[in-house]
Amino acid sequence: MTQTSATTNLWLLALIGGIVGAVINILIALIAPSLIGQSLQIPNPSTNVLEPLPLFAVITASLVPAFIGAGVLLGLKKFFTNGTRVFQIVGVVFALLSLIGPMTMPMSNEIKIVLNLMHLVAAASIIIALSRYKKA
Repeated sequence: MTQTSATTNLWLLALIGGIVGAVINILIALIAPSLIGQSLQIPNPSTNVLEPLPLFAVITASLVPAFIGAGVLLGLKKFFTNGTRVFQIVGVVFALLSLIGPMTMPMSNEIKIVLNLMHLVAAASIIIALSRYKKA
């Protein structure tokens, strides 16, 4: 496998991980309101007024980190012989740190739990997908 095809494989894995996370998170966003008895409303960053969680934001929040993660993995593989393992550790640390955001927002605890679940789903799908990458 050439370096170009290996890198293409990495971006494809990022896309797959992001899509899997996005699909699962969309299902959570659609099902959770009936389970918790309230709609998923989050603060608008510019006005801090609670608004419904847009599905586009769910998709973006799953895809963008996947491609950032792919870049991080590529860099780690250049500097570490066990770059995938280091990436997994860094990914878990960032996933745990991402839980701080929802916990500090002015929302109900039920919504905070759902958002944290969505963060963990995105992180898991991305870490698992990118961990399958084998450098040429």
